[in-house]
Amino acid sequence: DWRRVAFPPADGTGKRGDGGIEGARSLPLRYDALSLDVSAMIGNDLSLTALSMVDEFVSRCGDRTPVPKGNSEKSPFLSLGGPRAVIIKSKSISLMSRRLVHSQRLFDGTSVLPTTLKRSPEPLWIAGVGVDEYRRTIPYTVRPGDEVLEVGCHYGRTTVLLHEAARGGGEEFH
Repeated sequence: DWRRVAFPPADGTGKRGDGGIEGARSLPLRYDALSLDVSAMIGNDLSLTALSMVDEFVSRCGDRTPVPKGNSEKSPFLSLGGPRAVIIKSKSISLMSRRLVHSQRLFDGTSVLPTTLKRSPEPLWIAGVGVDEYRRTIPYTVRPGDEVLEVGCHYGRTTVLLHEAARGGGEEFH
């Protein structure tokens, strides 16, 4: 099991044990960078599986307690015990990253959606936080005549905004 090898229990010396692997060296409690080849580890390269695997690795990288105050030159991220970077060999994650757009980048003009958005087996993913940000993406993505499926509506306000945008009565498309 890769978990036992990469993250054996701490042995009380500030290092991890050798995971029961003969001839293995003690491993550090924390890593500054991770390099993962997802398909070599699990035999396939599915984007959500890869993200789950990365999340598990990061969560196992040291504890989540702050580093003592004497280490003020270190960033707050490092003080949480997580790595500075994760390098992933994954075609599916690479392809997904090209499709993922943060909503704030749409709003500030850093990212611009193609003028010819069309249905695709690999659609753009617009990520937003909170209902207001989620709703603000509608004029950027929904055009008059679009067929829209909303899943998870609560009170219907977003449903109304989507309906108005799809019938042409919403805000102008950006």
